[in-house]
Amino acid sequence: MAGKKSNIDSSEEKNKEEVIGKGSVQKQDMGRVLPERTTGELQEEINLLVEAIKAGRLDVRANVGKASGLEKECLLGINQMLDAVIGPLNVAADYVERISRGDIPPTITDSYNG
Repeated sequence: MAGKKSNIDSSEEKNKEEVIGKGSVQKQDMGRVLPERTTGELQEEINLLVEAIKAGRLDVRANVGKASGLEKECLLGINQMLDAVIGPLNVAADYVERISRGDIPPTITDSYNG
């Protein structure tokens, strides 16, 4: 039996690698990667984040303090994704606001991907 359990564990590890290696974790794959308890907590944290963003609170980030393992990696990735998208939007909004007051800001020299 111990050998059988080992095969299941290695199969689950392979599934984790396949899902993570794709660069995205789809909802149907989440059960293969995270235990049920963790997926519920992860979903709750993501829901709180989504509601904050929808309410215009673009500075809110997922709380990774209680998370560990893959859950923590997912939340950190979401936070990094938000920073990558919202950072340039904030720069653009600042420039538009300054231009509206007649203050011409310097040329943007930072490079943004995407």
